[in-house]
Amino acid sequence: MEGLSYAFRFARTGCGRSRFIALLTACVFCLLGLSGAAAQEDTRARAKQLFSIGVRLYDKGDFAGALRSFQEAHRLHPHPVVRGNMANCYDRMGKPIEAIFNFERFLEEYENVSSTQRQEVKAALRRLRKKVGQVRLLVVPDGAWFRIDDAEQRQSPVVE
Repeated sequence: MEGLSYAFRFARTGCGRSRFIALLTACVFCLLGLSGAAAQEDTRARAKQLFSIGVRLYDKGDFAGALRSFQEAHRLHPHPVVRGNMANCYDRMGKPIEAIFNFERFLEEYENVSSTQRQEVKAALRRLRKKVGQVRLLVVPDGAWFRIDDAEQRQSPVVE
């Protein structure tokens, strides 16, 4: 309490008031910075926890549960390794398009991937691409409307 009353006396006196305000402002910014850093560390710790849960679920064969954990971990603290695990879940769930997307992002984002791991991912991509077909439509005449699987309705020509 002695320090607190000293601070108030210091602030009330005319001399040194600007120094006191500057000191107080610096303390507030330090506290905010520390609380921000602590919150960031909490978020990172939660992401690691979710990642570990995802690994355990994956090992048990619960690929959908593992995927949810990996997705939440990646949302909290994005990391390419998490993306690679998401790709493995999609692969095991029979969703090659999603697996390909995440494996490609993994290779793009992860600079420290070992050559062995890079080769494994590339082999997985080759295997997965064989499972994905392409459909090419020729819609005549230009301007005709078409619908695929009763979903999105489009007008030709589609140049995507």
